[in-house]
Amino acid sequence: MPTVATVVTTVAALYFGREVFLPIAVALLLTFALAPLVSALKRVGIPRLPAVIASVLGAFAALAMFSFVVATQVSDLAQNIPVYQINILTKIRALKETGLGGGIIARLSGVIERVGQEIERQEPQLPSATETPKRDPIPVEIVAHEKPLEVLQNLVAPLLSPLASAGLVIVVVIFMLMEREDLRDRFIRLVGYGDLHRTTQALQDAGKRVGQYLLMQLVVNIVYAVPITIGLWVLGIPNALLWGMLALALRFVPYIGPIIGALLPLFLALAVAPGWALLLWTAALFIVMELITGN
Repeated sequence: MPTVATVVTTVAALYFGREVFLPIAVALLLTFALAPLVSALKRVGIPRLPAVIASVLGAFAALAMFSFVVATQVSDLAQNIPVYQINILTKIRALKETGLGGGIIARLSGVIERVGQEIERQEPQLPSATETPKRDPIPVEIVAHEKPLEVLQNLVAPLLSPLASAGLVIVVVIFMLMEREDLRDRFIRLVGYGDLHRTTQALQDAGKRVGQYLLMQLVVNIVYAVPITIGLWVLGIPNALLWGMLALALRFVPYIGPIIGALLPLFLALAVAPGWALLLWTAALFIVMELITGN
């Protein structure tokens, strides 16, 4: 029973404290990733504080640019989704005629048709030339103008939580990079007092290996994502840059990440072309790149 109570208490603490624990976990991961860069800058003669600030600012500038490009591409994709409905329904009906999929195909076709009807229902209907438009009485509504402070509050309020999390991550990353050796020594005194030398060597080796692993994983992901982006662009898949960047980011997630990164462009290939050739070429592109980078 004490073990169950401990597990429940730990899970509850992690759940209710996720606003703090999650940024700290991200900061710890970024610290491991940026530590080799800070060490390299120090070796060329740059003091610790400028090296830390330059590394952190560069990393967050890259993340901000990545997020901006992804948001722009997603917005462009969302505007074109209704255009792809006809191709998807045509392929689903072709599968239904062959008898493949059974009830799943029928339900999927019904869902897509209902989505299309809902989109058409929300579009404004223009009256025809022979039809006399009905003139409904114009409702009069008195609207109180918001004060400048209320407008500012409505604009800033949704951004407070993300900005606070980002600020916490930046502060923790800078602190950990500045006090890395001191934090290591304190941790050693806490858990490895019996054998300081071996514990120190183990922590240094672990930190070095984690940093090198993250750096090499980033290089492999870039080598994977660049040909994917170019290949999708050549094949004519819309928003190829978005799928390439998502493929780069999702490959950090073991096993399921590359699958998710491939399924989204495959579904879009199914939607944008009337035939099946584009889908097969897109699948071949991902399979070939996975085989190359996997070895």
